[in-house]
Parts: sequence; C-alpha cells; structure tokens
Amino acid sequence: MPTPPTHPVRSPGGRGMSSSVGLRLFVWLAGLTIVAFAAYAAVMIRTTSNQWRDAFELYAERTGDFILTSTHYGMLLNRKEDVHNIIRTIARTPGVVGVRVYDKQGTIIFSADGAEIGKRVDLRAEACVICHEPGQPLSTASSTGRTRVFRRPGGERILGVIKPIPNTTECSSAPCHAHPVSQTILGVLDFTVSMAPVDRRLAVARDLVLYAALLTVLLLGVGLALFIHRFVRR
Repeated sequence: MPTPPTHPVRSPGGRGMSSSVGLRLFVWLAGLTIVAFAAYAAVMIRTTSNQWRDAFELYAERTGDFILTSTHYGMLLNRKEDVHNIIRTIARTPGVVGVRVYDKQGTIIFSADGAEIGKRVDLRAEACVICHEPGQPLSTASSTGRTRVFRRPGGERILGVIKPIPNTTECSSAPCHAHPVSQTILGVLDFTVSMAPVDRRLAVARDLVLYAALLTVLLLGVGLALFIHRFVRR
C-alpha cells in the first residue's frame, strides 16, 4: 500500500513570532542608529561652531592690533585729527560696528561716532569689567577673556574685543603728554564687529550636517528593514 504524502507541520504562531522578533530587532537597531547619528550631528555642529568662532575672534584680535599700530604714531605725537581719521576709515569697513578708545577712567577719547567722544561709560559695564575686575588686570587677561559676544535688539550677534594700550618707553618719555613709567596701561581699544557672516555660514553648515545625518539614517533604516525581512522572517 502506498504511503500517503506527508506535509511539514507549521506552527500556528511561527510567523507571528518571527514578525514580533523582526519588529523588535528593527526598532532596537533603528533607535540605536538614530541616537548615534544625533550625537554625531550635535558634536559636528558644536565643533564647527567653535572653530568658526575661534577663527573670527582671531580675525578681530588681528584687526585690533592693526588699529593700535596704525594709530600709535598719531597718538605719540598727539595728532588727534589723524587718529580720528584712521578710526573713521576703519569703521567704514563692512561688518565693523564700532571703534572706540577709552582712557583709564572710562571716558571715550576717540570714536568713529563723534557724538560719543567725551562720554563716560559705566566701569561695571560688560566691556569694562574685564579691565576693572579685582584680581584680573587687563595686561594679564587672556585673549579669550578680552572678548565678549552680545546681541543687538534685532538679534544680530556682535563680537567685541578689548585691546590694552600699553605705555611704551617712547610714550612715557615724550615731552608733550608724558605718562609716568609706573602707569603700564594708558587705556583700551574697544573694537566691535558683526558676526552675521559667520552665523549665516554656520546655519548652512548646520543644515548640511542635519540633512546628511537624516539621509544616512533613512538609508540605514531601509537596509535594516531588508536585512530583517530576508534573514529573520524567512
């Protein structure tokens, strides 16, 4: 008598179990991938932002040094009009917000805005506390401590740099307006510049990093789904 054909016995819950395992595996791997790339995007954005800010601060520092060098001779000979012209010319550079020179009492003696000259600022203001904070003389403050970032009412970020004006030997020995050798700092230069170009580039870089991370997560998600369907469900 011929033997009747046999058929493999399928567990009623086999497909449901494989679907459950596959779904859990997909959710776990997809979540891990999203977290990993979110952390990567955050680190990249933060690193890029810090690098751009450091480069912009270096530019502002170098510009401040250039202003001091350009006005040194005019200050030495007490040619105030020459100093004023140099400061006004530099202030017309695109992106420059302001150029001011304060004496040790906080009085503005040179400025691109003529209406400011002669005004005295609050020594507790953000631009002044760097110099007058107890235990932190300006001559020993780091370059990072001499910079500040603030916002205009419209939201535009402004970078300010404080540069000390040292009392050089040729200045302390000048007959016209000599300062004693013990007075190491004669005043400060306050140079402010707009960070709008940097912020625009940072926004573009941030969008590129986010788009790249989203695209990578999407492609990995599709690859994980195909992998799980092929090797888990089957």
